[in-house]
Amino acid sequence: MRICVSVLLSVAFTPLIVLGQTKQSDPMDGRNELIGISGGVEISAIRVKRERVSYSAKSAKLNSMDLTICPTLDYAPGNADFLVQLIELSPIEDNTGTLLSTDERLENIDCLKGETKCSETHSFRGRQGPVVHLMLDAPRRGAESLKLIRGKVKVSRGITVKAVFLDPAAISGKELKHKSLEGFSTHMTIEHKDGETTLVLKVPPEHSRLVTWGLGKDGILLTEDFKSESVRDGAAILETRYKVNYSQDLFLGLIVARPTISKTLEFEFKNIALP
Repeated sequence: MRICVSVLLSVAFTPLIVLGQTKQSDPMDGRNELIGISGGVEISAIRVKRERVSYSAKSAKLNSMDLTICPTLDYAPGNADFLVQLIELSPIEDNTGTLLSTDERLENIDCLKGETKCSETHSFRGRQGPVVHLMLDAPRRGAESLKLIRGKVKVSRGITVKAVFLDPAAISGKELKHKSLEGFSTHMTIEHKDGETTLVLKVPPEHSRLVTWGLGKDGILLTEDFKSESVRDGAAILETRYKVNYSQDLFLGLIVARPTISKTLEFEFKNIALP
């Protein structure tokens, strides 16, 4: 009788399996928990790197921290370009009071200078967006947490579009007007002499929205002979030289990432544990 009761109980509590149905797995199974999320912005990683290198310059920044955040939008099918601009960022300190977001570090964060096209994206649980790496000073040894990470970020889903200008010498010295260049001030000049034509674009210092540019003919961009980039008066100067005589059948072609859907997110994280 004891054997029979055991069998009956086993049968009574065995879950039924219905053909044609599958168990829905939790996407968090086997994963570590999210470091933090605030206002649609996730902290996806904190990586601290410390190095000791023989003969390195005494001024070299060998120790650093990569604070990786992901400002997200609702998921949309298909491939997407993402643009991101970090509008505000409060000073970031560890719990010992050591400042990690120094002026030198902030100067090298491109998305603080303007809208940046991101090459790395993140999708999870119905959200997607760009991956933003904030390279900061390493925390003091023994530090346990980051006291406060607060800021405001603009994230945009974008598309890549072409802008074509015929006979560019006719508009040399002027700002280019095109829907794809809205919010992205672009001035162009053309110089031509001695069998060479030089194209100069003056664009914002952060210009990753500008994917490709150049002079072309018969629908194809020409191969440049010389290309340089410099900074002057707070703008980036992009110079391209071609071994070709200028003619009216040349065109100026640009491929630009243009934002379509934008959202500004505010975030605040407190006492985030360090690795």
